[in-house]
Amino acid sequence: MAEKNGGRTCPKCGMNLGQKHLCPICDQPEPERRRGGRTCPKCGMNLGQKHLCPICDQPEPEQRRGGRTCPKCGMNLGQKHLCPICDRPERKRDAGSSGFCRTASSPVDKTEAVSRYRAAAEHGDATAQYLLGGCCYYGLGVAENKPEAVKWWRRAAAQGHAEARNKLRECGIPVQETNESGTDAVNRYRATAEHGDADAQFNLGECYFRGKGVRKDHAEAVKWYRLAAEQGLAKAQNNLGYCYFQGRGVPENKTEAVKWWRAAAEQGMIEAQFNLGGAYDLGEGVSQDRTEAVKWYRLAAEQGFANAQNSLGDHYYYGVGVRKDHAEAAKWYRLAAEQGHEAAREKLNRMERER
Repeated sequence: MAEKNGGRTCPKCGMNLGQKHLCPICDQPEPERRRGGRTCPKCGMNLGQKHLCPICDQPEPEQRRGGRTCPKCGMNLGQKHLCPICDRPERKRDAGSSGFCRTASSPVDKTEAVSRYRAAAEHGDATAQYLLGGCCYYGLGVAENKPEAVKWWRRAAAQGHAEARNKLRECGIPVQETNESGTDAVNRYRATAEHGDADAQFNLGECYFRGKGVRKDHAEAVKWYRLAAEQGLAKAQNNLGYCYFQGRGVPENKTEAVKWWRAAAEQGMIEAQFNLGGAYDLGEGVSQDRTEAVKWYRLAAEQGFANAQNSLGDHYYYGVGVRKDHAEAAKWYRLAAEQGHEAAREKLNRMERER
């Protein structure tokens, strides 16, 4: 770093770093170096000479064959993990759609970010593939292109990128599991979940819910879903809502289910929007309101969720919650059918026979 006014600034972006770095554990100023190492003034952890992993803020493992691997995702970081925005070592990324291009403040910055993501993605970097997919999905620095987003998320997921797999699941796309053993995954998730990482808490909840790498335990799944949901993680809120709706690991409470689905749906969680639409459609956990059901189905359908497209088609076909319109029904059935939705394909074929 270049010296400026007695402190440090980034030679590229000019950010003033102050007199000291911040401790990457608790964002407190580092203590003085003692015997070549560092300790955290909050938790007292001896940090030694190690940096923290930029993916999950856990201490890096020992150097192996000249590179590094992330203890959370297992990604090979090489000698450095560089930020695709400014070529400086990367800090922890924000989760969710708001995290894509988060350091880009202008359209030019976003375009440059996409260019850097693409260059790294084409060389096989799973994190860059995930980020590029997000930019394509939400139209950040590039024209919105959901099929292109799915393509990059598939590539990242094939390398074991957990967030890319979750995005595919949110879109209703089956995900092929990685070769990592279930027990290894559980241990990896638990290590960070117990330190408050919401994504790890959600993933650990998934392991308990599905019985992967650990004995199936829906009550334990609910415990971890809740911890993540209370931190605002939409996918955890959606799953917690499902547990309440079905009475899995917790007494059935459809009103509580709707509460959590709404919290996730208002964040743009596609599956939660569909689930909330279904609750209004059937009047479960909330007063029946078919118009409100159509509203939530449409939000999910417009983001490419096949089940929502099929349900929206039904409402247009029968004129429930919306004026009957067979042309509009056929449009939504067709979109769902193109994604392999068999019920929508059958309805579309039936409509064509009725002409």
